[in-house]
Parts: sequence; C-alpha cells; structure tokens
Amino acid sequence: MDTIIDLQENLSLPPRGNVTLLHFHQGMVLLVGEDAVGLYRDRVAIDDPLANGVTVSYTHLTLPTSDLV
Repeated sequence: MDTIIDLQENLSLPPRGNVTLLHFHQGMVLLVGEDAVGLYRDRVAIDDPLANGVTVSYTHLTLPTSDLV
C-alpha cells in the first residue's frame, strides 16, 4: 500500500511548544501545533530563523471566544 505520509514526529520545539511534524514522501513537512500550522519545504527549514523554508504559510489559529467552554 502506498502512503502519503512517510514519517510522523511528536516533539517540543521551544518557540512553538508541542508540535506534530508530518513528513511527506516529496520532502515537505506539515507542522501542526497547538495554535498554528505551517507547511515547509523540508525538516531543516522548520528551524530556519529567517523562515526561508515556509512553502505556503505559517498561520496562527484562533477560536472565537464563544467556542470556549
């Protein structure tokens, strides 16, 4: 069976907290954090302080206050 995701990592990145990294066979990495998501060209680009590797975007997620319990 062919899979799209090659590897999944669950780790803590100091500036972002706990994150999940989904590594795709094509080399791109999707970062899913507690409050943001980002798509990067490769794993090395995630640690790039200039964000040269951001392929699509890094977006903070916000919930409307009415959704909080």
